[in-house]
Amino acid sequence: MTVWSKKTTSVEAGCGTPGTSNGQLGSTNGATVDLPDGKIVYAKNASSTHECATGEIGDGLPMAGDTNFIGSENATFYCGTGNMYVEGTVKGRIGIGAQNNIIVTGDLLLDGVTKGAIPTGPNIASLVASNSVVVYHPWIKTVTTTCTTKKQGNKNVTTCTDTTTYAAGQTAANRYIYASIQTLAHSFWVQSYNQGSHIGDLVVYGSIAQRWRGIVGQGDAGYTKKYSYDDRLTNDVPPGIVDFTNGAWGPTVTGELKPAYSCSTTTCSTT
Repeated sequence: MTVWSKKTTSVEAGCGTPGTSNGQLGSTNGATVDLPDGKIVYAKNASSTHECATGEIGDGLPMAGDTNFIGSENATFYCGTGNMYVEGTVKGRIGIGAQNNIIVTGDLLLDGVTKGAIPTGPNIASLVASNSVVVYHPWIKTVTTTCTTKKQGNKNVTTCTDTTTYAAGQTAANRYIYASIQTLAHSFWVQSYNQGSHIGDLVVYGSIAQRWRGIVGQGDAGYTKKYSYDDRLTNDVPPGIVDFTNGAWGPTVTGELKPAYSCSTTTCSTT
């Protein structure tokens, strides 16, 4: 797999080399390392955060003008906040974790499984985020400046006007995610879900566990949900997913609730 990690200063053997030379974690091309079969890849918070410059994350991300990465209201996507960006085809067993968000930037497929087919075979993946698992949908802001010059008396006066437009930064197409998804604090949702036109189907083969149900489309914008359970998960737990098979459950707090209504045999009134 190819890995970019601009903030990394030290790593375990086999995880790549810090630095910006070609083939290192901070370089333009990233570092190519073996997939850690049966293990977890995890991104944690850095000591400081800032608004990402164009291409700073790696692999060309973020795109120039992507509104999802600009402004304090989008600080959860700032560089240094412990985000993981993932796409590709998994050959092996792997868990992807993040102290903040996981952003799926393209199809996440399984080797040997045709896109859109029911998952089979040994390859399996999980996405476990302390915050949210997010489907990448760049929404690009472009500012065009138009200037005109007119003669006023003996002087030439130039007047400039800025025109702001927005457009999708990716071609509309179905998105495929083959993984078990867990969001520990928030949701599984789509960036800029209410902007632009219909993108396609959001096809998930796996499982989704989220604290709140996330938005993937609104009106004519965003995706249409097409979620299917991966039956292999009944007996096969991906790395990083908590197995609740032997979980013990019981009450921690009990109490009496005051009734909201008092009722006779025929009528009820609020108390």
